[in-house]
Amino acid sequence: MEKYGFGHEQVVKIFYTLPATLGCSWERTKEVLDIFRNIDFNVLNKPKHLMFSPNTLQSRINFLRIKFEMENTELVKVVFQGNKQFEKRFEISKEELLRDY
Repeated sequence: MEKYGFGHEQVVKIFYTLPATLGCSWERTKEVLDIFRNIDFNVLNKPKHLMFSPNTLQSRINFLRIKFEMENTELVKVVFQGNKQFEKRFEISKEELLRDY
């Protein structure tokens, strides 16, 4: 985590806030952190977002950028919604997102 610019206290805060992240593989966590970096999202604001599937997260981002031409600030407001809420709002299923985006 320090290679991603997090200090010791920040890493402790992330794992203290969401201990389940310790059960995730480092490769998966790196994928999610790279996605966060690409959309300028600071994981310290909501460590629970580390639990998102990297494939689902990247598919949502691609969809929102292509269909709605969203910039990072807009993306961050909607990309982390629950599956049902996201599907209802944008009328696209998780399966369609993963398949098409």
